[in-house]
Amino acid sequence: MVGNPDLEGVLTQMSLNSMWLKEIGKKEVELPKVFIDGYTGVSISMVRNFVYCKSEKVGDYILKEGCFKIRNGELKLVEGIFYIPNTMINPIGSRKRGWYNYSTTEDLINNELEKVEKRVEKILNKERWLIKVEGDDIKIYVNVKKGKERMYDLIGQQGELRIMRVPPITFEPMGYQIVKTISLNSHRVDFEYEVVRFQLFSFGGLAEIVYPLNGTTEAVVKGLGHEELTLKLYPSYLYLFTYPSH
Repeated sequence: MVGNPDLEGVLTQMSLNSMWLKEIGKKEVELPKVFIDGYTGVSISMVRNFVYCKSEKVGDYILKEGCFKIRNGELKLVEGIFYIPNTMINPIGSRKRGWYNYSTTEDLINNELEKVEKRVEKILNKERWLIKVEGDDIKIYVNVKKGKERMYDLIGQQGELRIMRVPPITFEPMGYQIVKTISLNSHRVDFEYEVVRFQLFSFGGLAEIVYPLNGTTEAVVKGLGHEELTLKLYPSYLYLFTYPSH
């Protein structure tokens, strides 16, 4: 992406917008790398180094996968989306295969933690570790940061589709497209002028984040069985569209 004048200009402008928001005393001056939309519950990551945790349970069993954190010396199941600023300590295969009840899983994790602690004695704060069990693999991540729920400025909605004005990004995105249309489920959004559509990962629903490329842009939102909605998008912000899955 380096060398693309469109993206370089957008990133420069967003950095300036972030500084301006800070100067006028706004609390939210940049978009987090991972977060949860507070209106729809959709989890979003703008980067590749993240872990999404959602346990699927059958009785006392974890189906397919689950995540744990250490709280007061005990393993606790956790869910959510986590930013991983550092690399994983080490992928650890447990030699046994299949799904386990919680007590068996905890025994396996504790056994592997003892091995890991001998290798990484300098990493003392185990409560900042995230332990992910997936099939017969146990992976341990350090210094994780859980994505927080964010209630950004809601500027429109159509059925279950929510549209928000969100602060700019101050990091290089994974990828992008220049588009004039996006779709979420049965909703279609047509933009008057081209927008930058940023690559992202979403869980629990659909999400899109766009940036008006050529100044103020009208967005026309159409959805089956809904009244047409027209919005004005301004170039000082990004715009987030989310649609939950139920």
